[in-house]
Amino acid sequence: LQALRALIPGAPTPAAGLTREHWLLDGALRLLAEETAPLPATTDTPHVPPAALPAGAPAAVAGGVACEGLDAEGLRILAGLRALLPHEPALRLHAVPGLDWRLAEVTADGATLGRAWGADAAEAARNALCTALAHVQTADVPGTVDPLSTDALLLADRAALDALRAQLAARTGTVYRGEALRRDPVLGELPLWYGPVEAHDVH
Repeated sequence: LQALRALIPGAPTPAAGLTREHWLLDGALRLLAEETAPLPATTDTPHVPPAALPAGAPAAVAGGVACEGLDAEGLRILAGLRALLPHEPALRLHAVPGLDWRLAEVTADGATLGRAWGADAAEAARNALCTALAHVQTADVPGTVDPLSTDALLLADRAALDALRAQLAARTGTVYRGEALRRDPVLGELPLWYGPVEAHDVH
């Protein structure tokens, strides 16, 4: 899907999906990523460098969510990321009013390594850590990794997608429309959906 987004040079919000719904939701989440606000930290525990902790003890992530909020897979990915970085990565959750989905951002030494949406905080954090890890591992090949992951849409069940659509529809005065580019001069009509998606004020 990232390769399809790259086929839309100059588009403000290139989006792609397996279905029309997936494509439009992908575009909507990409647009909303710029409207999110950081959530307050869920813990007052001060940041402790990992080296100062007993083996296996979770550290509070500087500037945001505590490692206690990560599931086992998230902690495993975080450990792999830490091993590749000279600076401790920080993880922070962001939200949009009216939306249950969360956006997680991973930074290190002031630079953003990856952002990702998830249907809940744990999924967003895990996907953001995966994105950051892939970014660090492919740093010598620019453009390989999408800096904003919406992969959670691929795994979301019908109930989660319906709830997301309903919450987006409830956002007063905004609809999301796109221009689908599904024809290839050689292959003809493609089985995937891609093209720019824009937010429109219906007032």
